[in-house]
Amino acid sequence: MTAQPIILTIDTCLTQCSAGLFRGTSLLAKEELEMSRGHAENLPPMIERIAQAADISLNEINLICVTKGPGSFAGQRVGITTANMMAKVLGKPLIGVSTLDIFAFKAEETATSQNLCVVIETKRKDFYCGFYQFTPDNTYRTSSSVRTKCMLAHEIEEQINMLNGEVTVTGNAAERLVKEIDISVQTSRHDHIHPEDLAAYAFKHAGMGVHTSVTPLYLKDADVSEPKLKFFQPI
Repeated sequence: MTAQPIILTIDTCLTQCSAGLFRGTSLLAKEELEMSRGHAENLPPMIERIAQAADISLNEINLICVTKGPGSFAGQRVGITTANMMAKVLGKPLIGVSTLDIFAFKAEETATSQNLCVVIETKRKDFYCGFYQFTPDNTYRTSSSVRTKCMLAHEIEEQINMLNGEVTVTGNAAERLVKEIDISVQTSRHDHIHPEDLAAYAFKHAGMGVHTSVTPLYLKDADVSEPKLKFFQPI
């Protein structure tokens, strides 16, 4: 029997700081903290704690999966800088996944619509927005006709009206969007990205390509400085 890969997941893009260790998709240890700032101080010791709880050396990790945005400018840079640093020090491959794609991946479990609109909070009037189409292999793939970008509610409404078939809205800003548009859509309630979501995504998509480094996905210009992080030593 082939050994299951040990996967480290990292997410600092939205309203949480989280890290998880998995053997395949089986949870070994995880931590999730609600926070809007302080990721740089909390993430490194969090990873060390879950490694100790799982009785796993960081050298034993086979794959690192990190969210790359869009989301909090400062938060996503912390997660990506940490993942890139660990990948370089430990010599491990990386998967970077967009927060929009993770919400689409989560929506596949209960998919009932041909079209999916994922919206994420920007803490402004607009939304981080991505459109997806359901495919014959039961997955949501990025729409080829709509570019992923920041959009206002009326712009999203106009785009939804142009689509053929039913539309489901998901993401942590779905509730706000539904209140701001004048058309009826289905909703799939997903407010958070959890370590289990990232592990499942990484396990399914690792064969489609991994990397040695990940860059942030910004849909608007960033105005933050590089985070200062403690340097990881293999344990």
